[in-house]
Amino acid sequence: MGLSAAASRLPLLRHLDLQCAHYITDTGLSHISKLRLDKLNLSSCRLITDYGLACIQNLPLNALGLGGMEAISDTGLAMLRSMPLESLDLDGCVRVTDVGIAYLAPLPLKHLSVRGCKLITDAGLVRISHMKLETLDLTACGKITDAGLARLAAMPLCDLGLNACYGITDAGLAHLASMPLSALRLVACSQLTDAGMIHLAPHRLQELFITQCNQISDVGMAHLFLGSMRVLCIEGCSEITNAALARIPDHSMEYLNCMDSGVTIQTDRRVLKR
Repeated sequence: MGLSAAASRLPLLRHLDLQCAHYITDTGLSHISKLRLDKLNLSSCRLITDYGLACIQNLPLNALGLGGMEAISDTGLAMLRSMPLESLDLDGCVRVTDVGIAYLAPLPLKHLSVRGCKLITDAGLVRISHMKLETLDLTACGKITDAGLARLAAMPLCDLGLNACYGITDAGLAHLASMPLSALRLVACSQLTDAGMIHLAPHRLQELFITQCNQISDVGMAHLFLGSMRVLCIEGCSEITNAALARIPDHSMEYLNCMDSGVTIQTDRRVLKR
């Protein structure tokens, strides 16, 4: 069934998932512009351009997935300004810049992912700081620095992804202290040390990923409250040993990855890859 037929035969459709529908074009999107969709996933629909987003700009979407759509630019994001979006996935939209992020400022977003949007800088975080986000993923936004994190300090973030943000240092973590974080991802933030872990002491983290942060040791882990930890990944952290794991309460851990770390003995907990 083509999109034209679906639009006419399924007028009550609310959720449409077109992920990896490589044959869908801007013309196809024009056929669904009259639907009352709440959720639309266009991830990896690589033939869709900014014009396609213009075709659906009046949809009352709460959630939109645009991951992997390399043709989408700031111009396309400007078309989203009238949507009641609460969740937006821009993973791998490599043409998006700080200008495009500014277009999103009026939206009631709670969840935003810009993984791999390598043109976003600290200036973009100034715009993001005015949003009421609960989750934010900045993975592989390599231009982000400690100064950018300072702009986010007052945000009500519960879940923050900073994987492969190589410019983040211990000083940057100090800006996270007042956030109500329960999940933090710092994979491959290689400048982080034990001193940075001090800034995470106020948090009751449930999920922590510090894979390949090999300057963090048992000393740094001692600063963390581990009583609420359900998910912990210390893969490649050679200075973290069994002494750190001993502080985790029995039966609290749901996922633990300590491959290639300093942990050398078998525990009664499940050790998995992730």
